[in-house]
Amino acid sequence: PERLAFWLNDRMLFTTRRKPVRAAQALQEAVLAGLRLEGPAAALAQLQAVYSGMVEARLVELAADLDRMEDKVLADRASLDRLPLGPLRHELARHHREFAALRGAIHRTGFSRLSGETLLGGHLAALHQDAEDFERDAGALQERARLLYEEINTRIAATTNRSLSALTVISTLLLPPTFVAGAFGMNVGGIPWAEEPEGFWMVLGFCVVLIAISYAVLRRFRILP
Repeated sequence: PERLAFWLNDRMLFTTRRKPVRAAQALQEAVLAGLRLEGPAAALAQLQAVYSGMVEARLVELAADLDRMEDKVLADRASLDRLPLGPLRHELARHHREFAALRGAIHRTGFSRLSGETLLGGHLAALHQDAEDFERDAGALQERARLLYEEINTRIAATTNRSLSALTVISTLLLPPTFVAGAFGMNVGGIPWAEEPEGFWMVLGFCVVLIAISYAVLRRFRILP
């Protein structure tokens, strides 16, 4: 994410960034529209408030997206692996890290011996509360996204296991007929029913009987549900 560097004294506030920052642009437009600020410290606090408002709106959008994904998962719909949960988790993790770092910095400043003498001393409490609130909100959404990710993986794994189980059962049932077909297909003498007019249908019926016996054995040992 783009960082905003600043320097201030009791008269001036200087900011610099490599790319445009929407919060700074929004504050500039508000000042040009008539917003009055008491001083550089108030301007910096207002800049943080504008940024917090943007993040709050974005967290609301992310929460709505997460709700829709959760509804699809709970409805047991298909194509769960196509849900854009990865980018959502990445963005939530970024917001959580940013506000955790901001809260830690404000907390350390508040316990400094010079905190009461700094220009931001009167704004630190509000800034700390905003950072703590958004860190908690982003953390809660991040935890929800993590649990939803694990639920999606569990459901995909269960679907894969069911598919593999079905393929295994089908392969097991087809093993005896495959052996019979291979045995009767050998070019040697003495093959039973080779001269019988109904030999093909007799072998086919024998294969069906073998499949039925295999199915009964699998059910007997509870391999099949």
